[in-house]
Amino acid sequence: MAEQSEFEAWAMTKAHEIMMREGLQLALSAQNLDRRKVRSDSFRLRQAIADCLLETRGLAPGTEMAPDRKMAPEIRLSAATEARSDPA
Repeated sequence: MAEQSEFEAWAMTKAHEIMMREGLQLALSAQNLDRRKVRSDSFRLRQAIADCLLETRGLAPGTEMAPDRKMAPEIRLSAATEARSDPA
């Protein structure tokens, strides 16, 4: 029971951090009607959420999966997706 409470507190803290960083930046870009920044910030928000989900599975972003783990390896959004999301 205590473990579930700890996880819920961690999840709420992570969600708050992501929304205050990436979510707020996306909202500001949308308010400024900056399409390029909206696409870029949308990508960053999606990636932050994906990284957090992987963290819950015990995989830190940018690391390889331990050989004894029976989970899918870390999946990052492809470079093609990133290029479409953030045209330079």
